[in-house]
Amino acid sequence: MLDLVGIGSMVLDRVHRSARILGADEKGMLRDVEDAGPVREYAGGVILNQLGWAAALGLRTGICGRQADDEAGRVLRAAMRRLGIEIHLEIEGQ
Repeated sequence: MLDLVGIGSMVLDRVHRSARILGADEKGMLRDVEDAGPVREYAGGVILNQLGWAAALGLRTGICGRQADDEAGRVLRAAMRRLGIEIHLEIEGQ
């Protein structure tokens, strides 16, 4: 039995670095993040953040939904396993 179940978005946040703050309709080149390559990725989204904190506090957590069988999905599932979130997902593309 789970203490908390999440149903919702699972997001892979990507952080890029810009040479300067851009204006509203302006474009700019993205640069490498120092010592980390061009992009840093973090598992996130409201649901995963809340489930991760609840798991860290000792609750049994799980997530239900659908997810793609692509690189982003694999990164997210690995992060959920590290956080102790039980995964009850329909994996699309298998």
